[in-house]
Parts: sequence; structure tokens; C-alpha cells
Amino acid sequence: MFSCEICNYNANTKAVLARHLTSKKHIKQTEISTTTTTPTTIEPVTETNPLECKNCNKEFKFKGGLERHMTKCKKVEEVVVNDSTEDNEEKDVDSIKKEYEHNITRLIVEIIRNRYEFEIETELLKKSYEEKISEMKNEFERLFISKELENKKLQVQIQMLTKKK
Repeated sequence: MFSCEICNYNANTKAVLARHLTSKKHIKQTEISTTTTTPTTIEPVTETNPLECKNCNKEFKFKGGLERHMTKCKKVEEVVVNDSTEDNEEKDVDSIKKEYEHNITRLIVEIIRNRYEFEIETELLKKSYEEKISEMKNEFERLFISKELENKKLQVQIQMLTKKK
């Protein structure tokens, strides 16, 4: 396996890598890149230097492969498996998609549950406010009637006093 670290490109043969090194993409990346590493650096995995994706724990032989995978692993919805020999990566993508769908379903259920609880709480608050308003209305009517009675008593007293004079 041969890799170009500047472009995060892996090739199976030197000829494919050589073709890449003359491509527009590589030339453009080389002009932009400020690193001085050679594009054909091969970094095999050793026991002391494992290359592993921190998201899904998949191991890689080359740094370029890990870096390319990381761009895919971060954005599951944009992953496209180009190499048919990468069956394990395709299985990983399928399991990630299933987990993603499961999480979406769980979130939808949670949203529905929260909405239902919100509607119940809203209804309870509405009833509570209606009861409070009814109590206040009754209290107001009671006070109003009480004041009216006091007012009538006073009027009767005034009339009695005016008749006595």
C-alpha cells in the first residue's frame, strides 16, 4: 500500500500512486501545502504504533487511510464506499446507519412523549387557572352582594333617620 499524506490518498501500487502524483488535485494540494513530508511515506501499523479510529475503533495500516476514514466517520450521511474490497468498512457504515436511524427514532419518540406531556401539563394549568378564575369570580360576587346588602341597610337607615326628622 502506498500513500500520499498531502492529499490523504492511498494507492495499491506504485504506478497508481505515480499517476496520482501527476494529477491536478495533487499538484494543487502540493502548492497549498506547507508541509515538507514526502508523499510516498509508508507508515505501517506496529504493536507500539496502532492507528485506530477514535469514533468506531477501526484499525488502519496507514495514517492516510485513518485520516480518510475520519472524514467519513464524522459525517455518516456523506459516506460513500468506493472500494469493493473494503467489506468491513461497508459493514461499519451499515451499523452506523442503523444506529443513526435508531437514534432518530428514539428522538422522535422522545419528542412525541414530551409533546404529550406538555399538552397534559398545559391542560392541567388551564383547568387550574379556570378554577382560580371561578373562585375569584365567586369571591367577587360574594363581596359585591355583601356590599350591596350593606348599602341597602345604610339606605334604609338613612331613610329612617330622615323620616324621624
